[in-house]
Amino acid sequence: MDWKEASSTERSIVSRNPASATVPFVTGFVDVKASRPRAGGAAVMIDPEVSVRIAAGRTRVLVQLRVDGADEGRRAEEIARVQDAVLSRLPQSHASLTRRYTSVAILALEIDATALRALETMSGEVSAIKPDHLKRPR
Repeated sequence: MDWKEASSTERSIVSRNPASATVPFVTGFVDVKASRPRAGGAAVMIDPEVSVRIAAGRTRVLVQLRVDGADEGRRAEEIARVQDAVLSRLPQSHASLTRRYTSVAILALEIDATALRALETMSGEVSAIKPDHLKRPR
């Protein structure tokens, strides 16, 4: 995890105690499976709950994308470019787009095991895959 990805709480912990710099990384990814990295990117981090849900069939996930540090004016274009690259490489009958975000580097998908395996090979574009939890309004 780099400094930009850390939450404000994690940054304040590190700022007060530099020796604890590894704490946010360890607590954030301790139970996450990493696929093998492909040239051009680190491993794709897969939440274990995704693997459990996939074993039961299709599931909804949030795919966190790797987006270059483009300036604010070009960020939306870069997000769209990476989203297009990921969607073009997914097997169509194994994945459905549920939401495409324009200001955050995330795709919401419904996938099966075949699509998950395809996403694992996209370490240059995908950083993490997490379950998409639907929350009911209170």
